[in-house]
Amino acid sequence: RKGKRVKLIVRIAIAVFVVALCVVAFMLTFKLFYDTALDPESKVKTEITINEGVTDEEVADLLYDAGCIEDKKLYKFRTYIYDANYVPGTYKVSPAYTTEKLINILSGYDYSDGTMEE
Repeated sequence: RKGKRVKLIVRIAIAVFVVALCVVAFMLTFKLFYDTALDPESKVKTEITINEGVTDEEVADLLYDAGCIEDKKLYKFRTYIYDANYVPGTYKVSPAYTTEKLINILSGYDYSDGTMEE
């Protein structure tokens, strides 16, 4: 009788652990791959300058200081997903832009909103 009770408690504990692990894995995956703008309604644009040879970390610092991203490590991870290849220049960036749009602007693929020649 006691043995059955212990087995039941162990099984319940394992089930709770597995469910909790799945929830955490889902939350992390969602945060990593669901790209949203920091403030989609923002009309603010900030000017940043990208220099030759800039690193992902330096760009993350610039975008963080401009209020466009909230997590530098997450930005650096997404630079691998979106294949960041920065083009030196001066750009307008906004918290209304997704990480993908920011990277595309800074990599020279999207001039719709980010160039200073607007």
